[in-house]
Amino acid sequence: MQRGAGVSTGAIVLAAGQGTRMGGPKALLLSNGLPLVVHHTRRLFEAGAVEIVVVVRPDLVVRTRAWLDDPRVRILGETTAEQAESLAVGMAALQPRHRSVWIAPVDALPARLSTYRELTRALASGAPAATPRFQGRGGHPVLAQRFVLAPYAVGETPRLRDLLSTTVGRLRIDVDDPHVTSDLDRPSDLATPPRFA
Repeated sequence: MQRGAGVSTGAIVLAAGQGTRMGGPKALLLSNGLPLVVHHTRRLFEAGAVEIVVVVRPDLVVRTRAWLDDPRVRILGETTAEQAESLAVGMAALQPRHRSVWIAPVDALPARLSTYRELTRALASGAPAATPRFQGRGGHPVLAQRFVLAPYAVGETPRLRDLLSTTVGRLRIDVDDPHVTSDLDRPSDLATPPRFA
């Protein structure tokens, strides 16, 4: 939800993966001269987030902070086995004042701002959660009312996909944005050899 709507929105960037198949940390994978984590945080602020929690591996905190010198961004170094654990870490750190939360995986190209706006409108209409869909395939980011993500706030770690599938009223929004289904997993997913910040 937009800042002007009177509803505070936080965001979590999931970036604690090992990046073994890519050959380096995807949070610091360079795209157009900047690490992916920078592109994601910029887009989230454009979409109305007022606080962003970035969950990275402990050994990446200093390198990530060098690129994200912004008081609205909190960088947490945690060793997690899966994204659901990183999400629980992020939810525990996010300020309770936020009524809705963006969740963005770092191992993808950021969705277009128009996609973020479509999801924002879905929540403004009363949906508990909204996810984008491109050519029949679901994707990211996720925007959810905070109560939907309550299990993570108490340390539970269900797969986000499973949690959303049982969320009554969750909307799937068709968008003309191939970025929502992107998955940067290995060098062959890139147009050029990977470079890291």
